[in-house]
Amino acid sequence: MPNASLIAIFTTSFVVGLSGAMMPGPLLALNIGESARRGFWAGPILVAGHGIAEIILLVALVLGLGQFLEKSSVSSVIGLVGGLFLIWMGLSTLKRAWRETSLLGVSQKASAHPRVLVLSGALVSIANPFWIVWWATVGVAYVAWSLQQGAFGVVSFYSGHILSDLGWYSL
Repeated sequence: MPNASLIAIFTTSFVVGLSGAMMPGPLLALNIGESARRGFWAGPILVAGHGIAEIILLVALVLGLGQFLEKSSVSSVIGLVGGLFLIWMGLSTLKRAWRETSLLGVSQKASAHPRVLVLSGALVSIANPFWIVWWATVGVAYVAWSLQQGAFGVVSFYSGHILSDLGWYSL
């Protein structure tokens, strides 16, 4: 990739991040359900957990994890474990929906501590095989590209990327 300015890295990572954030998936489903139960702040709190998982992965990629993720055995294990977690999460959601009587009423559990949502945002992200595949392909390329500008390039990339998530899930 050609050398780029910090503004170009930020802007393109924002747009590419939106393309991922807008894809239907487990984090979006969790966000919709929790926003209906808890209101506006569910989205930004879930994104905080998602962002923590992403910054940890980003640091790992900067330190060389990308080569490890490219191994087919690693991606197979991640896909299997992630798929099982998503099945468990779906079944849990169905059981909870079956027990609750009101679709629009606020659940008694809605007052749970925000840490629960932060952890949920992180776990749902990590368990999503698409998330790992995205970071092992597009993310690795963006990290390599942004590293041409040093630490500021990586910060520019992450800022654009996470702001697209925050914007979409807050909407």
